[in-house]
Amino acid sequence: MSFRDQRGSVLLISMVLIFVMTLLGLAFFDLAALESRLALVTQVDVRALEVSQAGMERALWELWQDWVGLPATGANQDWSDTPCLDAPPPGGVSTPCVTTAFLHLNVKDLDTSNGVPGGGTYLISVKLLTQAEAANAPYYQTCTVNGTTCKDLILVRSTGTTGSTEGGAIAGFGASRSVQAVARATTNPGSLFVGGGGIVAGGTAGGSINGNVMVAGSIHIVSDSVAMDLGGGAGQRNSWAGLDSASLSRLNPLPKVCVYGTTCDITNPADANAVETLNATLRVAPRTQHASEAADVLLSGAGDKIGVSSATETYAADASRRGKGQVDGVYVDDRYQHRDPAYSPNLPSFSDNSKVYVDGGNVSRGYEGTPPALPLLTDPVKIAGVSYAHYACVAGSSCAGSGTDFFVPHAADLSSSADYLSTLGSAAGLTDSAAAFTIPVTFTDKSGAVVNGEVCWQRTTGSNLPPANTLEFGSPTCATPSTPSNPLLLYFASATPSTTGFKIERQGGPTAMNYRGAAVFVSNGLVKIEETFQTSCTAAPCTGQKFAENNVLALMTSGNTEVGRDNSNIDRVMGIFVTEQTFDSRKQTNIVGSFMANNFNFTSQVPSFFQVPGDYATLPEEIKALGSTGTGAPTYAVSRVPRFWRECGAGATPIVPSTATGICGY
Repeated sequence: MSFRDQRGSVLLISMVLIFVMTLLGLAFFDLAALESRLALVTQVDVRALEVSQAGMERALWELWQDWVGLPATGANQDWSDTPCLDAPPPGGVSTPCVTTAFLHLNVKDLDTSNGVPGGGTYLISVKLLTQAEAANAPYYQTCTVNGTTCKDLILVRSTGTTGSTEGGAIAGFGASRSVQAVARATTNPGSLFVGGGGIVAGGTAGGSINGNVMVAGSIHIVSDSVAMDLGGGAGQRNSWAGLDSASLSRLNPLPKVCVYGTTCDITNPADANAVETLNATLRVAPRTQHASEAADVLLSGAGDKIGVSSATETYAADASRRGKGQVDGVYVDDRYQHRDPAYSPNLPSFSDNSKVYVDGGNVSRGYEGTPPALPLLTDPVKIAGVSYAHYACVAGSSCAGSGTDFFVPHAADLSSSADYLSTLGSAAGLTDSAAAFTIPVTFTDKSGAVVNGEVCWQRTTGSNLPPANTLEFGSPTCATPSTPSNPLLLYFASATPSTTGFKIERQGGPTAMNYRGAAVFVSNGLVKIEETFQTSCTAAPCTGQKFAENNVLALMTSGNTEVGRDNSNIDRVMGIFVTEQTFDSRKQTNIVGSFMANNFNFTSQVPSFFQVPGDYATLPEEIKALGSTGTGAPTYAVSRVPRFWRECGAGATPIVPSTATGICGY
């Protein structure tokens, strides 16, 4: 066949190839255009989500502003009277927030139509929760209430939107994203709460909590060591189920919540799913990796350890009361995910996860945020609007005698009191056989006013007499007990801090000793209590004589604290304890209040710690100042409740759906 006969075929093949190449070019052009559109959609979508997150942060800030701003006007800290504005009329009266629907939040000093940096606008709204809603599914949260409405718990929603000026929404694709969260007002999470935080431990080599101890309440470990070693009968609980009746009568009841996974009526005492709760959590700071180490939390021996396997616990002292079985949350990093592979064996946070009972069965949630340092007496504080370089410059401290602290210059110095030196400040301590005494004291309170008061023991004359064996703190005299709003400020500089400071000792057989009023005691010496030491109560149920609402004693020392170390049959010790060194307890004693120490040391006798969640607003500022930032930062914070952040489904707006269900449900 000649070449001339093939020319038509070559032309045909060339035309087919050109056609195919044209189709491929058009296809690639369309693909590139589609990729560009998808990239733009993704960019707009992500930007909308980021804008909604910005709105959420703004909402939390606005709620904090409302919370901390109200006291200045004399009002209560209460979101149930927070103004919401759907359409703020000029000079009009704002509409209160409600429990039935989301309403746009009045955003102060910001016109959201001006957008946010990088482009986009947001709208934020809030919806109040009733106490019953909070206690039931899906939240299972307690709250303080105004009537039946939560004062410190609220639903927040933010909708972020991007438009053509920020890159362009594409027809058929949304440029709006909505997120929703539950917010709570709490003490500043960057500080440690002295007065209501359960057990807070700093920890050094050897662990923060060692030995056999039962802790009813929250545990917060900020150390870089084995955090806890719980064997034998040791463990953590979420209620006062194991507390004795005499202690219970001196405490206001705990709030109620539904057992996780159920519904209940928290107002009905007969509802078996309505249980008292301490809202207990376990928080352990992440550890630095070491070549030879054990799990952060060692759990051994028989019995439940973190929480209990049953949903509820019946109170031993009152069969009509039930406590929550599971703890609310564990925040301990799982080091299967974080450790250096050069080290072996790989170890989880808990040596035995089967002994951990937590809401939702989640034992892998990591520690949130940066662990704070254990507060020291030498830390800066701010009290009554005045900043101080140190909380207390006790004898022997790095700042002793500088006069730059709050406590020592303000407090009444007991170092020259003969009655104090021969009893509480002696090696023998105060016993039930000690002769009656009255110690006049003068101190300067947080406002700068000079206050006269008395410390009395075994007072038998005068008005308003207490029960026998009562240590009283009163102002201007012991006949008028001092109150938590203005406690006595007492300081003792011990010349022998390893053996003297503040001591309650037993002489002969067990004898209940009491205290009445409110006082904050700071020393450089040993705090030692070897006898029942409880708040005064004339008759159960101790109306008007509750710890820590009416009677409270804070014992703070740069030294050691020993409670029930030497003597058995100590029924209870009630107080707020702050110890820069070691807290030592070795007998079966119920220790009630809150506790902060570098280390906790126990033996086989199983002492029990029972957290008393303080009403932070009513606790003495002189107590709660320790552990604050000291820079004037807010005492309170508003933050998201773990587990309750989510992105709403398509079609959600700041006010649709009107409740947290459907496309915005949990």
